[in-house]
Amino acid sequence: MHQTEHTALRLGWRLRFSSAALKLLLSGLWLLIGVILLGWPDTAAGFGWLGRHAGMLARLSWAVIGMYLLPGLALLRWCYPAHWLTRAEQVALALGIGAGLPPLLLELAHLLHIPWSGWTTWGYAGLAALAWLWPQDGAGWRSQFAARLRPLGWHGTLLIGLTAMAVLVRLYAVRAMPVGAWGDSVHHTLLAKLLVEKHGLFSSWQPYVPLASLNYHFGFHSNAAFLHWLTGISVEQSVLLVGQLLNAWSAALAYALTVRLSGLRIAGLWAMALTAFVNIQPAFYVNWGRYTQLTGQVVLVAVLITWMLAIEHSTWRWRTLLPAIITSTGLFLSHYLVTIWAAVFLSAYLLVVVAVYPRWSMLKQVVGRSALIGVGVGLLSLPWMLNLLAVKRVLKLANGIVSGRSATVAENAALAALAPAYLKSWMIALMALGLLIALGQRRWRMLLCGLWTLLLLLLVIPFVLGLPLAGLVTGFAANIGIYVVAIPLAGYALGALIDILATQILPPLLAWRYKLIGPRWIGGTLYGLASALLIAVSLWGLSWQRHIVDPMFELFTPADAVAMDWINANTAPDATFLVTMLPAYAGNVFVGDDGGWWIPYFTKRKTTVPPLIYGSEVAEDPTYFQQVNALGNALKTHPLPTPEGIQIALDAGIDYIYVGPHIRPNTDYLRHDYQAMRYMPEQFPIVYERDGVVIYQLRPGS
Repeated sequence: MHQTEHTALRLGWRLRFSSAALKLLLSGLWLLIGVILLGWPDTAAGFGWLGRHAGMLARLSWAVIGMYLLPGLALLRWCYPAHWLTRAEQVALALGIGAGLPPLLLELAHLLHIPWSGWTTWGYAGLAALAWLWPQDGAGWRSQFAARLRPLGWHGTLLIGLTAMAVLVRLYAVRAMPVGAWGDSVHHTLLAKLLVEKHGLFSSWQPYVPLASLNYHFGFHSNAAFLHWLTGISVEQSVLLVGQLLNAWSAALAYALTVRLSGLRIAGLWAMALTAFVNIQPAFYVNWGRYTQLTGQVVLVAVLITWMLAIEHSTWRWRTLLPAIITSTGLFLSHYLVTIWAAVFLSAYLLVVVAVYPRWSMLKQVVGRSALIGVGVGLLSLPWMLNLLAVKRVLKLANGIVSGRSATVAENAALAALAPAYLKSWMIALMALGLLIALGQRRWRMLLCGLWTLLLLLLVIPFVLGLPLAGLVTGFAANIGIYVVAIPLAGYALGALIDILATQILPPLLAWRYKLIGPRWIGGTLYGLASALLIAVSLWGLSWQRHIVDPMFELFTPADAVAMDWINANTAPDATFLVTMLPAYAGNVFVGDDGGWWIPYFTKRKTTVPPLIYGSEVAEDPTYFQQVNALGNALKTHPLPTPEGIQIALDAGIDYIYVGPHIRPNTDYLRHDYQAMRYMPEQFPIVYERDGVVIYQLRPGS
């Protein structure tokens, strides 16, 4: 053998060994470094947290497998041919499908009068495992099991590793939070609690709030209830943990969407890293408790992908349409607003498909399959749609849009600057580059992301084109959700540049080395370096995301939790508490502003401000909505401890006044003078004061 060939052979084996060693080294060290960074500068903190919460993390791992992976993978296995999706895509897409199944199951159980509990949830996970492992085509159980658990490859390993890292940093960030943050978490947690206590869908909110309907989308809350049933973790913690898990799933779904649109797995990995560790959204959702929209966005990506698979393949069977039907129904039950986004996005996609393939056969294929999916979604959604019509939520929503205050509509239809709060400035530049590359390479599917981004913004300002329903989609809702369709373009720009370097630029430049290294090694080395950089960027994201929780948004503190125990032990069950009230949504409803808002959830005592959802549900007393708002407006005009305010509070049957430690930076509307009440001990005796929580008792004046 020629000396040059010997040299090339030895070099090739060394390079292969080095590549494998690099993969093993990166796979082993990257999570280790991540755990250390979680506890930086005290590196023992990260390991200590893992040790203290090993049991909880183990239960969460089982819940992830039983709730998300197994049901999603089983559905994909029985509905799609194996070659339609790579195994990494299957894992990512399964997470989105799994998030959309719990509300659909609770709806079906409600129709069949089947109470849902821990037993049924465990049975659901077990059936999903059986369906995933059931032998096909004459294969035995052992070979089937081995086939299901074969290695995912390097891209799949990166997908799993990045997702695990995203989960860890999100769980670490909320390690000290007793409940979810901000106002939305109050009714989200209460709804999940009622799903658990009433074993499924319900109409009465008693014993917490005097409401008598359920028309709020319940997808996120179903996920939280399922987690509680599978793990035994408290409902309030399940709400917080499921929200953080879904936040991590959004990154995995970014991978699946980008790969489906671009065909580049490295682009999908970059989109995933940008979503999980670089951009502030969706990580910042933890401060708003905006988990219902997040759930909708996770399921939205699954809807888009399953529709593409159902529409575009030339050969199909009825079951290839089933994932699109199931995910679309799950999205409708999870978030009404994001369902509108999906309808707009899919309409644009279907029109583009017909334009790209202008054939009569394609038109029939698109129309026929879309109609079949639509009929399936309509049939599965019909019971809940009838429920919405029965309580007139749809009519109420439409009336609010048409007759709402012009100032509110103008405010909601305003577009704020995207950078840096919603998208990084340089990421917007990468998006523009991704659009240019997609145009140059004629990747029409990738260009859909640009079209979807424009359509999402247009939903906020439809009046620009003379379209109705201004204010239906607020600028805030669009801005915090734009990452879903915008970041894949940025990831594609990075992935396409790497691909162009590996396949078009470097091989000609290094042609003189082909006999020793070959073009395949050039591409492999470049992709390996890109993967190492991607991991480094992800590790950098841990350094700031572990501190992403802003205490300003934490209405309920550990001090409030102690106060709830005191209230349970020392006040009558029918006691009524005045809590901090302030107008919201242009004065249409009142909301709380400290931990007192959680009193009904933890103590079943009455408060002067119910969960925000009272504005859209039917109350037991038809005048309840007006009573709450009238009291809030009266106390805003005559705050305590004015004589008028005292009389208003007494007439309302208020027994105690709760003041929590949470204080907003801007307190212009917090009109009650709590300090003055301290100097009126006969009328406002302090019955509890600890760690910033003060509870006054209200007594009639002499």
